Amino acid sequence: MGKDEVVKLGKAAENYVKNVKASRGEKTEEKNKMIFLMRVCYSLFL
Repeated sequence: MGKDEVVKLGKAAENYVKNVKASRGEKTEEKNKMIFLMRVCYSLFL
């Protein structure tokens, strides 16, 4: 898997988490925590 694919997957995962959390009306703080964790996960592959 190339760097571009990993970045694309990470961004897609962030968007998915944002949408799910927003649809559930969950707190922004929790959403930001998940986004941070996803960024850490895919940055490990860069």
